[in-house]
Amino acid sequence: MIANITPRRAVLASIMSAAALLAACANTDRTPAPQANAIVGTVDLTQPMMVPPQSTLIVELHEISSVGAPARVVGQTALQIENLKPPYKFMLPTNAAPINADAEYRVNARITLGNQTTYASDTAYPVLTRGAGRTAHLSLVRVAP
Repeated sequence: MIANITPRRAVLASIMSAAALLAACANTDRTPAPQANAIVGTVDLTQPMMVPPQSTLIVELHEISSVGAPARVVGQTALQIENLKPPYKFMLPTNAAPINADAEYRVNARITLGNQTTYASDTAYPVLTRGAGRTAHLSLVRVAP
C-alpha cells in the first residue's frame, strides 16, 4: 500500500524516471577525449561497404624528421573490427617514443584482412607538433584487390 502520494509527487516521480531513462539511453558513440600521452580520433570509410568482421584496423604514427628522409613508425595500434560500425574510434598511445618538437608527426590508417589491405588512408594527417593537436579524424579509401 502506498500512502501519502499526491498527484504532484506522482508526476514528479514520472518525470525523474523518464529523465533517468533518457540519460541511460544517451548516445555514447563519441570520439574519445584527447589524453596527454595519446592521439585519439576516428576512422571513417569514404565508400562504406561491408567490412568483414575478421578485419583489423591499424593506425600508425610516423615521425618525419627531415625532408627526404623516410618516415619512421614510432607508434601503432590495432583494433579488431568484429561487430563495430564506422566511424571506428581509436586511441594511439604516444609514450613509447619521445616526441621531438622539431619533427613533424602524421597518422595514417589501413584496414587489412589477413595479409591484404582493403582500405587505406590516402592522406597523411598531421598531429602533435607545429600547431597540430592530439585528435585526428581519418578517411579511408577502398583499395583495389
